[in-house]
Amino acid sequence: MKDFGSAGFYSTTYPDQYEATRTLTASASNIHRNGSLRVTTTLYGRLHSDRFELFREGYAEPAVWYTGHNHHLASSQGLNTRAAWHLGQGELTAGIDLRRDGIRSNVLGVEDSTLPAPYTKASSRLGATLFAGYALHAGPWQAEAVVLGNLNNIFGTNHGYAVAATRRIGTNWHVVASVCRSYRLPTFTDLYYQSVNQRANPDLNAESSLSTEGGIAYRSRTFTLSGAAYYRSGSQIIDWVRRVDDEVWYSMNHTAVDAYGADVAFSYRPDMVLQPTLGGSYSYCATVQDAGQWISGSALDYLKHKALLYLAVQPVSGLTLKVDALYRWREGQYVGADGAVHGYGGALLAGAAVEYRLRRCVIYAELHNLGDVRYRDHGGVPQPGRTLSAGVRYRY
Repeated sequence: MKDFGSAGFYSTTYPDQYEATRTLTASASNIHRNGSLRVTTTLYGRLHSDRFELFREGYAEPAVWYTGHNHHLASSQGLNTRAAWHLGQGELTAGIDLRRDGIRSNVLGVEDSTLPAPYTKASSRLGATLFAGYALHAGPWQAEAVVLGNLNNIFGTNHGYAVAATRRIGTNWHVVASVCRSYRLPTFTDLYYQSVNQRANPDLNAESSLSTEGGIAYRSRTFTLSGAAYYRSGSQIIDWVRRVDDEVWYSMNHTAVDAYGADVAFSYRPDMVLQPTLGGSYSYCATVQDAGQWISGSALDYLKHKALLYLAVQPVSGLTLKVDALYRWREGQYVGADGAVHGYGGALLAGAAVEYRLRRCVIYAELHNLGDVRYRDHGGVPQPGRTLSAGVRYRY
């Protein structure tokens, strides 16, 4: 059960947005073993209600054109059967997943006069996914291959696959490589949402992407280092876009959005007084796509640079002190409450933390954004300034 303010969720124009959600999930599983065969069958379900208020009731006066809150009741039910056999030096798996997704709403779906208030629209879809894979563990090699196919009554057939391999070199080095094809079906929001400044497209297609990645890692008793590079080629990417001179957002399939980047991380923990740990990471991402006359709502809004450096020390047993610095640069644009288009730019954030561990109990306090830097994240949502959080964790 969650009730929360959601300023900027749909638009930065209205600061008093509010949302209340209720979620119920349940599942039951059975595991059957017969020699080297293991069959797992799971029946699962999820029910999620959502009430969104563009003008928070009791706190903000709604505009004359506002007819009422958005109400959604989404449900998912499914049956998943997965079989696994030990075969040779690895494990062979295969299975099927049957799933139904549905929604009742006063905003999303097609008109249905038989529904109880406040719902006036509904939609649903059925899908079946078949999958099979093999994981191999042979000496210094670890490899896995998976293929799957999906049949959906709305979006037809889609498929995906993944191949990944890891090779250990000596006692300290690992080399990894992978290729993956994935897909994503449009959400009910992508298909049906209509408002004063949003127009959904019920004829959207599924999006797909092909990703390749390679990397290397080194680990010793005091030092770790890892690096990876990737390239992702996306086709028919689903996004909300608008023209520079228009206030209406449209859901559509971009012809192509490619992305590439790299990640590197390290940590160093020498044997010396205070047991210091120095570490850091850097991530870079870029996209290859010309938006033309369109402003993207998500696909071309991404974190281009993210660099982190931290130092932790332990002056006495159980006590850890940590300081860190984070630099982030978000690419893309957002539309402010004034209707103007703004760029995100960069932000340098500092933080500090203290943690004390006493047997099963951990007491901690964290201070974020020490410099009280004002910046915005995805969608133009303003982020918190200086923030203190503290708590106790206990493991029984």
